[in-house]
Amino acid sequence: MVSDSTNKMTSFSAAIRAFKNTESTAKGMIDTIYNVLDQDSQATVSVVKEIGQIFEEDGLRDKAKDILEAINGFRAQVSSSSLVTRLSS
Repeated sequence: MVSDSTNKMTSFSAAIRAFKNTESTAKGMIDTIYNVLDQDSQATVSVVKEIGQIFEEDGLRDKAKDILEAINGFRAQVSSSSLVTRLSS
């Protein structure tokens, strides 16, 4: 699923670390993960939901909430983009 895995894993880890350290937003983290996963929206949602669960389990409820809100926005954006693409075909 992830080609060029060394660089992508570095980007993936850095995105999560930056979000955890409040150096970036949940949306920024999700955008990076989306690109790391070769713009696979379903894989992105699955992975990000797992990350949110880890934050929740670690007691970082505010971060988990931010992730949930951002992933819901991401889903809406992907859904809207898919609808526009289908309507213009």
